[in-house]
Amino acid sequence: MAGGISYTVDETTKLSTAEVYAKALSDLALQDPRIVVLTSDLAKSTKIGVFEERFPDRFYNVGIAEQNMFGIASGMAKCGLIPFTSCFAVFTACRGLDQVHTDICYQNLNVKMIASHAGTSFGQAGTT
Repeated sequence: MAGGISYTVDETTKLSTAEVYAKALSDLALQDPRIVVLTSDLAKSTKIGVFEERFPDRFYNVGIAEQNMFGIASGMAKCGLIPFTSCFAVFTACRGLDQVHTDICYQNLNVKMIASHAGTSFGQAGTT
C-alpha cells in the first residue's frame, strides 16, 4: 500500500467519517488486492456497503456473528490477506474480545478492526 491516498475537501463537501472511511478503503483496495472487508450485518449502518459495490468478491457479510467474524479474519490474515472488520464498537470490544485476544493478538496478525458508533447512545439509530 505504498503511496497512500490524498483527497481535496472543500466547504461544500459534507461526508460522515464512515463515508470517508468507506471511500478511502475502497480506493486503497484498488492498489492492493489483498484487502478484504468483513462485516457483521452492518454494511448499511457503517457505510461500508460502498466497498461491497466496488469489490463484491472481496466483501463478506458474516451475519450477526461478531465472534466468527474475528475468527474468519484471523484465518484470512494467516493466508496473506489484509482483512478489515467493520462493526459497532460495543460488539468489537465486548462480544468479540475473546476471539480478538486469542485468534488475532496472540498471533500478531495483520487484521484491521474498525469500530464505529462508540458511546452511550446511537442517537436516531436507536439502541442495539
